[in-house]
Amino acid sequence: MEEYYECNNCGVEQPVENFQSMDSGEVKRKCNSCRNGQRGVIRRLRLENPYPYPGDSIGFPNWFCENKKHRYIDAPNYKCPICERTMQELIKRKQKRLGVWVLDHCHNSKTFRGWICHLCNMSMGGLKDNPNKLLRAFKYLENHKVKQTKFDRYTKEDIKYLEEQLIEEVKLKKECDKRNDHKLQYSNRHRREVERIKKLIHLIQYCDLVEDYNDGLVLIDEKFVVSLSDNNWRIAGKSKWYRHKNDIDHFIYNYIYKDVKHEANTRH
Repeated sequence: MEEYYECNNCGVEQPVENFQSMDSGEVKRKCNSCRNGQRGVIRRLRLENPYPYPGDSIGFPNWFCENKKHRYIDAPNYKCPICERTMQELIKRKQKRLGVWVLDHCHNSKTFRGWICHLCNMSMGGLKDNPNKLLRAFKYLENHKVKQTKFDRYTKEDIKYLEEQLIEEVKLKKECDKRNDHKLQYSNRHRREVERIKKLIHLIQYCDLVEDYNDGLVLIDEKFVVSLSDNNWRIAGKSKWYRHKNDIDHFIYNYIYKDVKHEANTRH
């Protein structure tokens, strides 16, 4: 009896020979017709959208070299628009498939969305590019984070250790600047770390409750999620981000302190 499968893409039930079989015995659930159609869309979009070239140390992906019409832009500092990791950060995993940017496109409109990393492409694909599923995943992680971070609180006693870290990072920042002084453009992660530690120390000094929130974020008074690497902040449990001024004191006095005073007045 002939075996049939339903294509995840077109929804048509077809004989098993119309699907790709893997060496493991697994049968891909996208039919050959849909796979070939998608390949044609990707080929067209690759020609239309320049590849963000990370540099000679990483090189071009194999598909790029197969067609001389492909274009590129020099983008050594390009970051995945979703996870914000650079190619240099991704290749530290020593996995070959992570060493190229993936063309992301809308499967319905067949239009280009951007160049993203392999890991984020797999994540979105697993959730079928469904915004509702992505939002549920976000809320799930948010709820879990709030429970976990209650055990990772900073205290005033941590400032001394952070100040020692700051001194070391300032020294490393200067050494990096000196080594790369001849270059027009270079990345200095120690400079970013210096700013991160400075901001964290400032928040611990002036806020009552500061908790580690993972991935460069802290939770202030169990309400404000603040990024240590840039000027972004949001309300815990909400997805919309805001930007505060470069002066962190403005954010502390106009948002955190005002919120504390408002809650105190409400109780009275």
